[in-house]
Amino acid sequence: MTPLIIALVSFAAALVTGLLLSKAFFTAQSLKDSVSRDIHHESLSKQRKRYRKQLLTLHHKAQKKITVMRKKIADRDRKIDALESASGSTNSTKEFYDAKHVESLHVEIAVLRENLETRDERIAALDIEIRENHIKALELQNNLNAWKVRISPLTKKLHEQRELIDRIQTSAEPHEINELDDTVALNQANKIDSPVEDRPDDLKKIRGIGPVLERRLNTTGVSRFEQIAEMSTQDLMDLAARISISPAVAQRDNWIQQARSLQNLVDSSVQSSA
Repeated sequence: MTPLIIALVSFAAALVTGLLLSKAFFTAQSLKDSVSRDIHHESLSKQRKRYRKQLLTLHHKAQKKITVMRKKIADRDRKIDALESASGSTNSTKEFYDAKHVESLHVEIAVLRENLETRDERIAALDIEIRENHIKALELQNNLNAWKVRISPLTKKLHEQRELIDRIQTSAEPHEINELDDTVALNQANKIDSPVEDRPDDLKKIRGIGPVLERRLNTTGVSRFEQIAEMSTQDLMDLAARISISPAVAQRDNWIQQARSLQNLVDSSVQSSA
């Protein structure tokens, strides 16, 4: 009986102890859970505050970005309006300069046409002058042939006279030879020199005088080198005015000196032939 009671008492004590321990355990566990819950709740509160703060920060940043973007859009709109207005003014300016360029081109074309007309007139005048020169050259060739025909018998006669003089020199006395020489020379001068004196000089040999100027000089009475060679500077200027040319042309080409040189050649050729 006693062991049973002891066993029962022991069991009851063990049961009570177990209950107390279980209660203590669950109480401790509940305290621990409450403490953990409080800590977790506090952690969640901190996280909520931190997230709220971040949300506020992000909101402010987003507002700032939106403000900046709105400013950029407004600036871009103003630039587009300015470009559109500038484009309109540029187009008007471009049209103005295009019209001005076209007008200048028209003026240049008119000038070129006028120059072409002047050149055509000059070419026509040169063609006429070339034909006149060709006709004058034919006339001079004909005159040269005529003079050759006239000089040929005179040359033959001169040879005959020289042969006669040679024969007389071999047979006549000295004084008779001299008289005969004078007579023959006089006859030759009368027969040969007279047509040469009447023949005009070729004034085209003077540099700067062409067929046209030669005809003008002949119409004013100037047909020989010695006439120009004996002129003074003032006489040459007056002559240039009469034939409608610039006096500077005659002075530049030095007509007087050229005429003197050509006249000296003519005189020397006449003396050598004599």
